[in-house]
Amino acid sequence: MLALLLSASTLFSCENTIDLDDEDFTPRLALTYLGSTEGEAQQRFYISESFISQSPRIIKDAKLEVFVNGQLKETVTSSTFQKGSASYPPSDYEKEQPHRYPYLIKKQFKAGDKLKFRVSHPNFNQPAEVTTVVSEAPNFNVEMKEVVRVIKNSHSDYTRELLQFNIKVQDLKNADNYYRLKIHYSDLLGQNVETPTIENREDFIMMKGQPQTDDDDISIDISENYRNNYNVFSDEFFKDKEGLITVYCRTPSRNARVEVTVESIDPTLYRYLQVIDNTDSDNPLVTPSVLPTNVKGGVGVVSVAGSKTTRLTYIEPIRPVKPF
Repeated sequence: MLALLLSASTLFSCENTIDLDDEDFTPRLALTYLGSTEGEAQQRFYISESFISQSPRIIKDAKLEVFVNGQLKETVTSSTFQKGSASYPPSDYEKEQPHRYPYLIKKQFKAGDKLKFRVSHPNFNQPAEVTTVVSEAPNFNVEMKEVVRVIKNSHSDYTRELLQFNIKVQDLKNADNYYRLKIHYSDLLGQNVETPTIENREDFIMMKGQPQTDDDDISIDISENYRNNYNVFSDEFFKDKEGLITVYCRTPSRNARVEVTVESIDPTLYRYLQVIDNTDSDNPLVTPSVLPTNVKGGVGVVSVAGSKTTRLTYIEPIRPVKPF
């Protein structure tokens, strides 16, 4: 996901459309930051140098300034290499991967904050800037229950145990709103976090009024239809009201803590995720889409979501022992 943001953002700009054959295209600062009002105490901001025909090149010596409500709150001038669990030194290839060099900024944002991120570097004549306002976190409640689905295919029918999530989201009023759903599993201590695939294709809101109701397994390839792999949705069908969303995930293999998060996201990020999710590159009749960016003097997507999380507990039921 991050690599896609960094590489795809090299081709697009809010102010104009860049000709991919333009030999005069000059490198630009590319910024990527998907922050939230929840999450880690330090959040990762990525800075790279973008090109038309090459992969982005990481920049390790830029200056990142963070303004909150007009006041400079933090200046970050060094990046941190996120070394993996391996004991040997990183390879040259690993050192050049942009997602391995985040600029770490402190979590310090709340709903209503007016933010400005400014990035400068000696090799660029002008800084790259983004201004945005942190959205209010949406209110929602969720019901979780275990269900058994009958799956039909060409060979034979079989059953599958899934967790069903019925989520009621209260739309933020007097605005066009965009949201993102996330679900995580962990053990009861909150460790060993994993992200199950969210099956959303039968929901009217999540599929923009185009629910898929075929009987095949939920892992079916739906590339020929509308997709929503990033689980984003708008308030198009529940403006200023409450919207009900029903999605499914696989059942955890053990007792687990389940975290359901709904974020209020920036419209630029919403449009970006929708475009990259539904672009069919194998279709020769599809014209390449122009991706949005909200970076002035550069390219990329910078967004800080208003985020709210509900935590539930899944206790594995005692299964009846089948007789010999």
